[in-house]
Amino acid sequence: MTHLDIQFHYEENIGEENRGWVVDKLSAFIDGEEVGYLKIEYIPAAKWEKWYKSPLDYMVHIHGWSVGQFGTPDVMGTMTVKKLKSMAWYFWHKEFPNIEPGPEMDHLVKKLERGVERKYAKKLEEFKEYHFDAPKPAWIEVKPEFRRRGIGTALYLEASRQMRARGLTLRASTLQSGSAEGVWRSLLERGLAEHRGKFVYII
Repeated sequence: MTHLDIQFHYEENIGEENRGWVVDKLSAFIDGEEVGYLKIEYIPAAKWEKWYKSPLDYMVHIHGWSVGQFGTPDVMGTMTVKKLKSMAWYFWHKEFPNIEPGPEMDHLVKKLERGVERKYAKKLEEFKEYHFDAPKPAWIEVKPEFRRRGIGTALYLEASRQMRARGLTLRASTLQSGSAEGVWRSLLERGLAEHRGKFVYII
């Protein structure tokens, strides 16, 4: 394989805010021409605290429950219980018009909170394990005329270096194209990646 003089350019958070995810882009250039790029996604700690403080937040923003229409995470993060009480009051006032705000309503709201906790607490933990401070390749593209020349592998390795500089470790996604599977298999065979529990990381 002919040695390629590849230059890299890294851009942080290239997309709009999307429920806490950030997407970074690493581009590969040869003689000033962009020949490929890799997009990396994850939910960093600061974004996690804003969007996923509780199982209710997870239910709202990931499962699309209708309460999500009532506010941004800035609102949900500080007013989750208040919003929930307002919605509970609306529901029960409509269904049970004799119930007024007070101990009886508070009891019903607590039942709602416990129900959400039971259903979504474990899902929130699994979601956190997969996305929280866990950068993963979201998309890789190399121009056809430059493929099979090591550029894809170089992008993965440089992305890993960029993540290490941020105190993070690049991890394989569980959703991969055939070509991405081939790159990760090659990294494992060459001792550049390893299995750690359920996931594969670049060393």
